[in-house]
Amino acid sequence: MITDKIFKKELDSALKRQGILKKERDKLVSEQVRKTPLYDRDEVLDNEEIKASLYLTEKRKAKHIPSEFKEQCDFVEWFKSEYPGVVIMSIRNGGHRLASERQAQLLEGLHPGAADLYIPQWHLWIEFKRIKGGVLSKEQDIFANYVMNECGDWWILAEGCENGKEQVIDFIELSNKQAIIY
Repeated sequence: MITDKIFKKELDSALKRQGILKKERDKLVSEQVRKTPLYDRDEVLDNEEIKASLYLTEKRKAKHIPSEFKEQCDFVEWFKSEYPGVVIMSIRNGGHRLASERQAQLLEGLHPGAADLYIPQWHLWIEFKRIKGGVLSKEQDIFANYVMNECGDWWILAEGCENGKEQVIDFIELSNKQAIIY
């Protein structure tokens, strides 16, 4: 049997891990102490511990946002399986480098703001961002306007793999591009 003091403490702790605020927890604890017989308290605590565990697991999952790299890799894998005859290429433009490496790449033709992926056959540039938190830089915005307005190319912003897939499918439908050549 669990005493009132221990029951209150353990129940409050489990409810707190479920994200329940103090005022509401106090009310729920008082209610449970009043209505739960001593011999049922173990079961009540077990149930609340399970709820706390599930809540924390869901909370961790919700916080996890895949990296831009992961989203882009998943997209490229999907694209290659869906459109095997169409070339998609990565433009290695971002990332942190030593100043000397950056300078060498600028001399080789690195262009700040260039999109992450290019599909030459469709004249389509794809800039990838994470599902949440990704922001276009000034250079990326300038590049997007340049390729669309000066070059007549297409440019899309993909916020994650699924969004990228949807936009490519919409692009194909809207532009009547032949999706598979070979």
